[in-house]
Amino acid sequence: MSMNEFLFYFLILVIQILSQAGGSAGGGIIIPIALILFHFDTNTAIALSNCSIGAGALVKNFYSL
Repeated sequence: MSMNEFLFYFLILVIQILSQAGGSAGGGIIIPIALILFHFDTNTAIALSNCSIGAGALVKNFYSL
């Protein structure tokens, strides 16, 4: 794992934690970060955003149970 990948994973994790605590899904901020900082293509950035929204919703529902 390169340093850029580690930074990306850590940044995504922090964004998701803060956005879930604030009550939004946080997927909208992941797309520009993936596009600009890490040079992902648009399809991959959107897919990553959708997966993070789904995972956040699952964790939030399991926590509520």
